[in-house]
Amino acid sequence: MHVAVCIVGFRNPEDILVCLAEVACSTHGDFEVVICENGGDAAFEALLRQTPSKLRLGQAVKILKAGSSLGYAGGVNLCMDGAPEADAWWILNPDTQPAPQALERLCARLTKGDCEAVGCTVHYASGRVESRGGRWNPWLARAASIDHGLALDSPAAVDAEARVNYLSGASMLVSRRFVERAKRMREDYFLYGEEVEWCLRAVARGARLGLAPDAKVLHHQGSTTGSVS
Repeated sequence: MHVAVCIVGFRNPEDILVCLAEVACSTHGDFEVVICENGGDAAFEALLRQTPSKLRLGQAVKILKAGSSLGYAGGVNLCMDGAPEADAWWILNPDTQPAPQALERLCARLTKGDCEAVGCTVHYASGRVESRGGRWNPWLARAASIDHGLALDSPAAVDAEARVNYLSGASMLVSRRFVERAKRMREDYFLYGEEVEWCLRAVARGARLGLAPDAKVLHHQGSTTGSVS
C-alpha cells in the first residue's frame, strides 16, 4: 500500500522536522510525504531550505506553497491533490511524533477491507490518551473523545470501534474509497471541526471507520495554532 503522508504547516518548521524524523523511522516504508506551507512566501522558503527532499530510505518529500492561508482543511486538500496516485492518505499534524509501527498498524487495519478510514491512539507526552477517535452527539452538539484521559497502556474500550463516528484529525489514515464517498474536506471550516464533519459525512454516505489502538501517535497539542500557551 502506497501512502501519502499529508502534513499542513504554518510557520513551524521545527515541528515539521521533528515529525519527519519520526516518520522516517516508520516500519512501513512505502510512502511519500507532501507538506503544505500555509504561512506565506517567507515561511515556504524557510521550510524549503531546512527540509530534506528525501528521507533516509529514499522516500520523497514534496513541499507545496499555499497561495494564501487555506486553513487546515484547505491544506489537507492541497496535500492530497499533490499525491493523486496514493492508495491512502495519512493526515498527520506537524506537532505529532508517530511511533515507528504506527503507519504499519494503521495500514494493517485498513487492509482488512471492512472500513474505509482508520484512527489510532493519539496521546499526550504525559502518558495519557488524548483520543481513540470520538463520538459526535448531534442532540448536544458535542464531540466526546473516546478513552480520553486513560493511561496509555490501558486497553481500548471494548466497544470503542463500534462507538466511533469520527477520527482524530491529528492522525487519520483515509483510503481512496473514503475520499470517493466523502469527497474533499470542507474548507469553510478552516481550522477546527473539519475532521468531525468529514467523517460524519462519509459515514452518512456508507463509509465505515476503524481503529488501530496499537498504533500510537504522540501529539504536542496546540503547538501549531499556539493554543497551548
